[in-house]
Amino acid sequence: MESSNASASQSVPVAQGVLRRMWSMLTGGGSDTQRWQADFDTQFRKDSIGHYLNTWLACFTLVVCCLPHTLIELWSGIPIGYAFLRLTNTWRSAWRPFIMPLGICVLVFIAWQMLSTMWSLDPKHGWNEVFKNRWLALWLIMWPVMDERRKLIAALKIGLLLGIAAQCVQFVARQNGIENVFAPIMGRNISWLNDPDRLGGWWHPLAAGSMLLVSLGLHIGPALLGEGRARLWGVMGTSISCVGIAMTGTRGAILVMPLVITAALILALMRVKPAAHARKLAAWCCGVVVVVGLFAFGMAGDKLVRRGQLLVSDVRQAVQDRNFTTDNGARVQMALWASDAIKERPFTGLGAGSYETFCKRIAAAPAGTTTPNQPGARFFEHAHNSILHIGATLGVVGVALALGIAACGLGAGIGSAVRNGWDVGPGLALLGLVLVSMTDPVHFNTQTSIVWYVVLGLCVMWVPKAQKPDAHKALEKLS
Repeated sequence: MESSNASASQSVPVAQGVLRRMWSMLTGGGSDTQRWQADFDTQFRKDSIGHYLNTWLACFTLVVCCLPHTLIELWSGIPIGYAFLRLTNTWRSAWRPFIMPLGICVLVFIAWQMLSTMWSLDPKHGWNEVFKNRWLALWLIMWPVMDERRKLIAALKIGLLLGIAAQCVQFVARQNGIENVFAPIMGRNISWLNDPDRLGGWWHPLAAGSMLLVSLGLHIGPALLGEGRARLWGVMGTSISCVGIAMTGTRGAILVMPLVITAALILALMRVKPAAHARKLAAWCCGVVVVVGLFAFGMAGDKLVRRGQLLVSDVRQAVQDRNFTTDNGARVQMALWASDAIKERPFTGLGAGSYETFCKRIAAAPAGTTTPNQPGARFFEHAHNSILHIGATLGVVGVALALGIAACGLGAGIGSAVRNGWDVGPGLALLGLVLVSMTDPVHFNTQTSIVWYVVLGLCVMWVPKAQKPDAHKALEKLS
């Protein structure tokens, strides 16, 4: 009896030690950071000009990521090709992000997605879905210059602010009777560009809401934890992002916006000492939030009210009258179809690319299903919800891996105790994307999947120190 109690008491510290070790690995404390830093110093010493070019090429690429996605499709081959050319100098560290907990989860998720095409109802669409992960290659251009992480974050901010500028252009054009001002850029006339209650600039309004949550996350960190000009620019960027989100009319992003602000405020209060400063910061932030909220509601309040009323009306029709032909009713039907798919094959899912095929099969033979067939049923490639879509196509295994990606990314982006306002920005941006994925499958849609991998790439558990000439001289003496 005593021996069993002793073994039980010994197992508790062991379990605590394992958990501490896992958290340490997640936030960078459990890695051989000295060797990693030495690898960065070596590659810089051997190719300092290449490092300089790589930095600005990566920054420009992150700006292009926020423009209409056709541009990054055309441009991406240049920076990724350059990253492969530099592997002769960066090979020591280029593979590091893929052995971090986040990188491992991403690679295993992609591997499971590829494997699922073996039992997919539509393997061709399954491989198209796998191909959406191609933006993971952007890590190859970002990681070799991660010592310039703040420049990368600034470049992403600039790209997102250009998107907000596009919203302003669209707003002014509408006031002057010009519709579809971005139709030439899109290459076609798109109906949602004409929706008077939605303003997405050159993005789809749904994607615009998600993109601007990234902007909010990147700016609110310096707004709360920065000092001087960094705080001023952070407050301005946060305010502009909030107004931009309201102008999109995207209800999911609008609901997530206060959650991101609350999370950032809690994080700031946990790190500000003493308590008097924390209370002052809380009061100041609440005042800013109230002012920005009133301004945003003044700009888009009537639109938000109409969008809310439309949501209630559509959902009521879907639940009471089984009318799934409206925009929001179609989402209810997509969720029900996804639940049918999960019930049919809960562990492995139906396979990547199977969702739309499965929905059409149910609509053709509705007996015994949750959603009856009706004329005008609408079919989509995804379920408008990341968890439901992943559960339907990749099963419980895929959902567990997706949650692992979110947990590792948030742990690396926010968990480190030494992070300041700039550094926690990507973690807060990732939080916004994770939360809004309940209404926008950010890993699936082309525009958001690009920024999804960029933000994940910036959520690193360890950031190399900036290169200094003194360090280079010391390395030369050692060599």
